[in-house]
Amino acid sequence: MNQPVRYFINAYQIAEDSITLKNQVHKRIKSVLKQLGVNFKFELHQFQDEKNHTPFGVTALYLCEDKRGKSIGGSLSNPSHITIHTWPEHQMFAMDMMFLSEYDDIIKLLQGAFSGEFNIVKQKRGKLYNLTERYAAQGVGREVVGTFRGIKNANLLLNKRTMHKLLEEVCKKARFKAQKEVFNLYDYGASGAKVLTESHIALHYLKNEDELIVDIFTCGEEGDPQRGVQVLKDIFSPKKIKMDQLNR
Repeated sequence: MNQPVRYFINAYQIAEDSITLKNQVHKRIKSVLKQLGVNFKFELHQFQDEKNHTPFGVTALYLCEDKRGKSIGGSLSNPSHITIHTWPEHQMFAMDMMFLSEYDDIIKLLQGAFSGEFNIVKQKRGKLYNLTERYAAQGVGREVVGTFRGIKNANLLLNKRTMHKLLEEVCKKARFKAQKEVFNLYDYGASGAKVLTESHIALHYLKNEDELIVDIFTCGEEGDPQRGVQVLKDIFSPKKIKMDQLNR
């Protein structure tokens, strides 16, 4: 079973003018990914006050194709994602990144793009390591990550229309408020991800390995990540499951 490398970041004392508007966030993330030579597709959601439409935060999701590590299915590009959820009023954001190989150098680039205090945990081979002196989880959300292996109905993941229906079903049954989504089809599989009002869901399917990589994150009280995982279990009936839950 593949063990993705994941980076969980809670960042504090971040300048409000770098994380309030979606174009501010996108400009910085895009610059970092271009410096790494990573191709990407993206979707962003701008939080706004319903009465006066004042912007007050951003959720952004990037489906990437990283170029490191061994190839999957003969391709030199491997599926990955980066997400960021910002709270300008608290001068903070929560970010997570998933790759199939290590990208430690991205941390310095992000710290240059978003000046502030970074608290970082790295998950490698299923174990968690602190990359900074501490990791302060202040109750901004819950995240469930892991892998299914030996799944049924994998064809649902290889088509944009059926992936859309799948993500919509997960959102409905797990009580997530869905926004936009992004889909990428590769020779070796597919990725689909949904920007949620206060969270995200990302799926990566590797055909040759018959593996589905799952990531569901929710902020505050929106939805239930564990319920989302159960919906996916019911659909795909995996032979093996490895899942972890983290407080953010």
